[in-house]
Amino acid sequence: MRALKKISQSDFDNLCRGAEILEKDHYGPKVWLLPDQRILKTFRRKKFISSQLWMPYVTRFARNADLLKKREIPSVQVEATYRIPEIKRHAVLYGMLKGETFRDSMTDLNGHASHRMFEKLGGFIADLHDKGILFRSLHLGNVLVLSDGELALIDISDLSFRWFGPLSIKQRIRNFRHMDRRDVDRSALSGEDGTYFINAYLDAARLRDSAKQTLHEKYEAIFSKYAVLK
Repeated sequence: MRALKKISQSDFDNLCRGAEILEKDHYGPKVWLLPDQRILKTFRRKKFISSQLWMPYVTRFARNADLLKKREIPSVQVEATYRIPEIKRHAVLYGMLKGETFRDSMTDLNGHASHRMFEKLGGFIADLHDKGILFRSLHLGNVLVLSDGELALIDISDLSFRWFGPLSIKQRIRNFRHMDRRDVDRSALSGEDGTYFINAYLDAARLRDSAKQTLHEKYEAIFSKYAVLK
């Protein structure tokens, strides 16, 4: 497990000097783009008693990045993790991936180009599942389209890994439901693009035909109701 380096608030402030704030909440800034194009992300413990006592989010984030690399899934590469007691925060430093979110990349695409991208997404998620990776924060804003056209995962704190074998059918269905959280995503996944997505997923998934049929039916049950409303 990667060690947390203790730094002072002054050290932290120096690290953030000249940085652009990318994300903040009512507690203040959370994510910075540093002048050298690296990303600094902070975490706070949301509850006094929580799982973060034995595995802080920052440690989980760094562990997940390392495990994704071992399973050959493109994602961020962590450079350092920090503990800043004076502000009761942890932080992770990693290199910025060049690209845009899958959701944003679809804004100006339609027809064949859009279908091709959803086919690529279907194959990518099938690969995650076949490698035993459950990404609970899966949505079209947490998949990045890199500058070379390949896909990568971001915001990787909430992942679990099976040590042996692929995800079960129930886990795969649950992950499809995770994609049914935002109107813009479900609109795409319940339409023609969604057909290309699920067909590509089933073509790539290493499953028996009966399991593929079950997954297809469950996917349709999740998203077909939105197609009716269009």
